[in-house]
Amino acid sequence: MVDTPGTLSQLLAAHDESVITELVLIGNLNDKDIATLNTLPNLAVLDMEHVNLEVLPKEAFRAQTSLTSVKLPKTLKTIEIDAFCQCSGLISVTIPDSVTSIERAAFYHCDNLADITIPTSVAKIGSYVFDGCTSLSSIVIPDGVTSIEMCTFQACRSLTSVTIPDNVTEIGKNAFSHCTSLTSATIGVRVTSIEDKAFYACSELISIYCKAQTPPSVGADTDTFSYVSASLYVPTGSKMAYAAAYGWKDFKTIVETEF
Repeated sequence: MVDTPGTLSQLLAAHDESVITELVLIGNLNDKDIATLNTLPNLAVLDMEHVNLEVLPKEAFRAQTSLTSVKLPKTLKTIEIDAFCQCSGLISVTIPDSVTSIERAAFYHCDNLADITIPTSVAKIGSYVFDGCTSLSSIVIPDGVTSIEMCTFQACRSLTSVTIPDNVTEIGKNAFSHCTSLTSATIGVRVTSIEDKAFYACSELISIYCKAQTPPSVGADTDTFSYVSASLYVPTGSKMAYAAAYGWKDFKTIVETEF
Protein backbone atom coordinates (compact mmCIF):
# COMPACT_ATOMS: atom_id res chain seq x y z
CA MET A 1 0.00 0.00 0.00
CA VAL A 2 1.48 3.32 -1.13
CA ASP A 3 -0.27 6.08 0.82
CA THR A 4 1.97 8.97 -0.23
CA PRO A 5 3.04 9.42 -3.86
CA GLY A 6 6.80 9.23 -4.34
CA THR A 7 7.48 6.90 -1.40
CA LEU A 8 7.62 3.51 -3.16
CA SER A 9 11.43 3.40 -3.07
CA GLN A 10 11.33 3.78 0.72
CA LEU A 11 8.81 0.97 1.05
CA LEU A 12 11.02 -1.33 -1.03
CA ALA A 13 14.26 -0.35 0.69
CA ALA A 14 14.08 -3.20 3.18
CA HIS A 15 13.75 -5.81 0.42
CA ASP A 16 16.22 -7.45 -1.93
CA GLU A 17 14.94 -5.86 -5.13
CA SER A 18 16.59 -8.50 -7.31
CA VAL A 19 14.23 -11.23 -6.04
CA ILE A 20 11.02 -9.29 -6.75
CA THR A 21 9.33 -10.97 -9.70
CA GLU A 22 5.66 -10.22 -8.95
CA LEU A 23 4.20 -7.07 -7.45
CA VAL A 24 0.67 -5.91 -6.62
CA LEU A 25 0.39 -2.22 -5.85
CA ILE A 26 -2.46 -0.30 -4.20
CA GLY A 27 -2.62 3.40 -3.45
CA ASN A 28 -1.15 6.56 -4.95
CA LEU A 29 1.79 6.67 -7.38
CA ASN A 30 3.59 9.41 -9.26
CA ASP A 31 6.36 9.51 -11.88
CA LYS A 32 9.02 8.94 -9.24
CA ASP A 33 7.35 5.68 -8.20
CA ILE A 34 7.13 4.50 -11.81
CA ALA A 35 10.85 5.20 -12.17
CA THR A 36 11.44 3.05 -9.09
CA LEU A 37 9.53 0.17 -10.70
CA ASN A 38 11.75 0.45 -13.75
CA THR A 39 14.81 -0.31 -11.60
CA LEU A 40 13.54 -3.73 -10.49
CA PRO A 41 15.69 -6.04 -12.65
CA ASN A 42 13.53 -9.18 -12.54
CA LEU A 43 10.01 -7.80 -12.28
CA ALA A 44 7.79 -9.95 -14.51
CA VAL A 45 4.18 -9.58 -13.31
CA LEU A 46 2.90 -6.15 -12.31
CA ASP A 47 -0.64 -5.43 -11.11
CA MET A 48 -1.48 -1.72 -10.77
CA GLU A 49 -5.26 -1.99 -11.23
CA HIS A 50 -6.00 -0.34 -7.88
CA VAL A 51 -3.46 2.45 -8.15
CA ASN A 52 -4.46 6.11 -8.54
CA LEU A 53 -2.63 7.30 -11.66
CA GLU A 54 -3.99 9.16 -14.70
CA VAL A 55 -0.90 9.33 -16.93
CA LEU A 56 1.64 6.57 -17.45
CA PRO A 57 4.73 8.69 -18.12
CA LYS A 58 7.02 8.77 -21.11
CA GLU A 59 9.38 5.76 -21.26
CA ALA A 60 7.81 4.39 -18.07
CA PHE A 61 9.00 0.81 -18.66
CA ARG A 62 11.14 1.29 -21.76
CA ALA A 63 13.28 -1.80 -22.49
CA GLN A 64 12.30 -3.53 -19.24
CA THR A 65 12.63 -6.94 -20.87
CA SER A 66 11.75 -8.91 -17.72
CA LEU A 67 8.10 -7.75 -17.82
CA THR A 68 5.64 -10.37 -19.09
CA SER A 69 2.26 -9.20 -17.77
CA VAL A 70 0.92 -5.78 -16.72
CA LYS A 71 -2.46 -4.62 -15.43
CA LEU A 72 -2.76 -0.85 -15.72
CA PRO A 73 -4.61 1.43 -13.25
CA LYS A 74 -8.37 1.72 -13.65
CA THR A 75 -7.97 5.51 -13.36
CA LEU A 76 -5.51 5.77 -16.25
CA LYS A 77 -6.32 8.14 -19.13
CA THR A 78 -3.10 8.36 -21.17
CA ILE A 79 -0.31 5.94 -22.04
CA GLU A 80 2.57 8.24 -22.93
CA ILE A 81 5.29 8.05 -25.59
CA ASP A 82 7.51 4.92 -25.51
CA ALA A 83 5.86 3.68 -22.30
CA PHE A 84 6.54 0.01 -23.08
CA CYS A 85 8.90 0.50 -26.02
CA GLN A 86 11.11 -2.58 -26.59
CA CYS A 87 9.63 -4.59 -23.72
CA SER A 88 10.45 -7.71 -25.69
CA GLY A 89 9.21 -10.15 -23.03
CA LEU A 90 5.79 -8.53 -22.63
CA ILE A 91 2.98 -10.97 -23.45
CA SER A 92 -0.17 -9.29 -22.10
CA VAL A 93 -1.32 -5.84 -21.03
CA THR A 94 -4.71 -5.03 -19.50
CA ILE A 95 -5.79 -1.54 -20.58
CA PRO A 96 -8.77 -0.11 -18.63
CA ASP A 97 -11.83 1.52 -20.16
CA SER A 98 -10.71 4.89 -18.77
CA VAL A 99 -7.87 5.24 -21.33
CA THR A 100 -8.54 7.65 -24.20
CA SER A 101 -5.07 8.08 -25.72
CA ILE A 102 -2.18 5.76 -26.55
CA GLU A 103 0.75 7.90 -27.62
CA ARG A 104 3.61 7.36 -30.11
CA ALA A 105 5.56 4.09 -29.98
CA ALA A 106 3.93 3.06 -26.70
CA PHE A 107 4.32 -0.65 -27.55
CA TYR A 108 7.02 -0.37 -30.21
CA HIS A 109 8.75 -3.71 -30.81
CA CYS A 110 7.01 -5.59 -28.02
CA ASP A 111 7.83 -8.74 -29.97
CA ASN A 112 5.83 -11.20 -27.84
CA LEU A 113 2.71 -9.12 -27.27
CA ALA A 114 -0.18 -11.38 -28.43
CA ASP A 115 -3.56 -10.69 -26.67
CA ILE A 116 -4.04 -6.99 -26.14
CA THR A 117 -7.51 -5.45 -26.17
CA ILE A 118 -7.90 -1.75 -26.93
CA PRO A 119 -10.93 -0.42 -25.01
CA THR A 120 -13.69 1.41 -26.87
CA SER A 121 -12.83 4.57 -24.91
CA VAL A 122 -9.60 5.07 -26.90
CA ALA A 123 -9.88 7.86 -29.48
CA LYS A 124 -6.19 8.21 -30.37
CA ILE A 125 -3.61 5.60 -31.30
CA GLY A 126 -0.36 7.37 -32.13
CA SER A 127 2.26 6.64 -34.77
CA TYR A 128 4.48 3.56 -34.31
CA VAL A 129 2.36 2.34 -31.36
CA PHE A 130 2.40 -1.33 -32.41
CA ASP A 131 5.24 -1.16 -34.93
CA GLY A 132 7.20 -4.42 -34.82
CA CYS A 133 4.75 -6.30 -32.58
CA THR A 134 5.43 -9.46 -34.54
CA SER A 135 3.25 -11.75 -32.37
CA LEU A 136 0.11 -9.60 -32.54
CA SER A 137 -2.38 -11.78 -34.43
CA SER A 138 -5.59 -9.75 -34.07
CA ILE A 139 -6.62 -6.24 -33.18
CA VAL A 140 -9.91 -4.37 -32.88
CA ILE A 141 -9.57 -0.67 -33.60
CA PRO A 142 -12.14 1.31 -31.55
CA ASP A 143 -14.88 3.19 -33.39
CA GLY A 144 -13.79 6.49 -31.85
CA VAL A 145 -10.44 6.49 -33.65
CA THR A 146 -10.39 8.96 -36.57
CA SER A 147 -6.89 8.43 -37.96
CA ILE A 148 -4.54 5.48 -38.43
CA GLU A 149 -1.22 7.24 -38.04
CA MET A 150 2.16 6.60 -39.64
CA CYS A 151 3.61 3.10 -39.06
CA THR A 152 1.03 2.30 -36.37
CA PHE A 153 0.86 -1.40 -37.29
CA GLN A 154 3.97 -1.70 -39.44
CA ALA A 155 5.60 -5.17 -39.45
CA CYS A 156 2.86 -6.80 -37.35
CA ARG A 157 3.78 -10.00 -39.14
CA SER A 158 1.18 -12.21 -37.41
CA LEU A 159 -1.81 -9.92 -38.04
CA THR A 160 -4.25 -11.73 -40.34
CA SER A 161 -7.12 -9.28 -40.80
CA VAL A 162 -8.00 -5.71 -40.01
CA THR A 163 -11.17 -3.62 -40.06
CA ILE A 164 -10.70 0.13 -40.16
CA PRO A 165 -13.71 1.83 -38.50
CA ASP A 166 -16.05 4.11 -40.40
CA ASN A 167 -14.96 7.20 -38.41
CA VAL A 168 -11.38 6.97 -39.70
CA THR A 169 -10.65 9.53 -42.44
CA GLU A 170 -6.94 8.94 -43.04
CA ILE A 171 -4.58 5.97 -43.17
CA GLY A 172 -1.02 7.15 -42.66
CA LYS A 173 2.25 6.30 -44.36
CA ASN A 174 3.42 2.70 -43.80
CA ALA A 175 0.46 2.11 -41.47
CA PHE A 176 0.26 -1.62 -42.32
CA SER A 177 3.38 -2.11 -44.42
CA HIS A 178 5.12 -5.49 -44.13
CA CYS A 179 2.14 -7.12 -42.40
CA THR A 180 3.08 -10.28 -44.24
CA SER A 181 0.28 -12.49 -42.84
CA LEU A 182 -2.51 -10.01 -43.55
CA THR A 183 -5.10 -11.62 -45.83
CA SER A 184 -8.09 -9.26 -45.49
CA ALA A 185 -8.48 -5.51 -44.97
CA THR A 186 -11.72 -3.55 -44.68
CA ILE A 187 -11.40 0.21 -45.21
CA GLY A 188 -14.10 2.35 -43.61
CA VAL A 189 -16.61 4.47 -45.51
CA ARG A 190 -15.18 7.85 -44.43
CA VAL A 191 -11.58 7.22 -45.44
CA THR A 192 -10.55 9.91 -47.93
CA SER A 193 -6.77 9.52 -47.90
CA ILE A 194 -4.40 6.53 -47.92
CA GLU A 195 -0.77 7.62 -47.75
CA ASP A 196 2.40 6.16 -49.29
CA LYS A 197 3.19 2.51 -48.59
CA ALA A 198 0.20 2.09 -46.28
CA PHE A 199 -0.15 -1.57 -47.37
CA TYR A 200 3.30 -2.00 -48.92
CA ALA A 201 4.58 -5.60 -49.05
CA CYS A 202 1.40 -7.14 -47.59
CA SER A 203 2.17 -10.08 -49.84
CA GLU A 204 -0.61 -12.39 -48.57
CA LEU A 205 -3.41 -9.85 -48.92
CA ILE A 206 -6.25 -11.57 -50.81
CA SER A 207 -9.19 -9.20 -50.29
CA ILE A 208 -9.52 -5.45 -49.81
CA TYR A 209 -12.99 -4.12 -49.04
CA CYS A 210 -13.14 -0.37 -49.58
CA LYS A 211 -16.52 0.99 -48.41
CA ALA A 212 -16.07 4.58 -49.69
CA GLN A 213 -18.24 5.42 -52.69
CA THR A 214 -15.60 7.87 -53.91
CA PRO A 215 -12.13 6.33 -54.24
CA PRO A 216 -9.84 7.65 -51.48
CA SER A 217 -6.76 9.50 -52.67
CA VAL A 218 -3.66 7.32 -52.71
CA GLY A 219 -0.04 8.31 -52.00
CA ALA A 220 1.89 9.72 -54.93
CA ASP A 221 4.77 7.22 -54.72
CA THR A 222 2.65 4.55 -56.52
CA ASP A 223 3.75 1.95 -53.96
CA THR A 224 0.83 2.15 -51.53
CA PHE A 225 -0.26 -1.34 -52.57
CA SER A 226 3.05 -2.60 -54.00
CA TYR A 227 3.50 -6.37 -53.88
CA VAL A 228 -0.23 -6.76 -53.23
CA SER A 229 -2.30 -8.96 -55.58
CA ALA A 230 -5.64 -8.73 -53.76
CA SER A 231 -9.10 -8.52 -55.25
CA LEU A 232 -10.73 -5.15 -54.60
CA TYR A 233 -14.36 -4.99 -53.45
CA VAL A 234 -16.10 -1.61 -53.80
CA PRO A 235 -19.64 -0.23 -53.32
CA THR A 236 -22.26 -0.92 -55.96
CA GLY A 237 -22.09 1.72 -58.68
CA SER A 238 -18.47 2.76 -58.01
CA LYS A 239 -16.45 0.24 -60.06
CA MET A 240 -15.86 2.64 -62.95
CA ALA A 241 -14.62 5.36 -60.60
CA TYR A 242 -12.13 2.98 -58.95
CA ALA A 243 -11.03 1.55 -62.30
CA ALA A 244 -10.11 5.07 -63.42
CA ALA A 245 -8.59 6.35 -60.16
CA TYR A 246 -4.88 6.73 -59.49
CA GLY A 247 -3.62 3.98 -57.20
CA TRP A 248 -6.75 1.86 -57.68
CA LYS A 249 -6.85 1.26 -61.43
CA ASP A 250 -3.95 -1.20 -61.20
CA PHE A 251 -6.08 -3.77 -59.36
CA LYS A 252 -6.77 -6.58 -61.82
CA THR A 253 -9.99 -7.63 -60.12
CA ILE A 254 -12.52 -5.00 -58.99
CA VAL A 255 -15.88 -6.31 -57.80
CA GLU A 256 -18.96 -4.31 -56.82
CA THR A 257 -20.66 -5.42 -53.64
CA GLU A 258 -23.22 -4.29 -51.07
CA PHE A 259 -21.79 -3.20 -47.71
